[in-house]
Amino acid sequence: MIGPAATARRLVKSPLASILVSIGLGLAYVWLGIVLAVASGRITVSFFIATLSFLVYLPIRLISPLVRETA
Repeated sequence: MIGPAATARRLVKSPLASILVSIGLGLAYVWLGIVLAVASGRITVSFFIATLSFLVYLPIRLISPLVRETA
């Protein structure tokens, strides 16, 4: 899972904080993926984990250059 680490890297500057945010995001993606897969009954867990990771990373990736340029 590269998504949580990539997202955390864009959110925080401190290496320790980045690790902690990455762990939190990874756990959230996995648990939400499991819940959504069970609720859907047909789609695999990995699909939901990858989709959640992408849907969180994309807006942060698009917004972070704008925030860093103005700061």
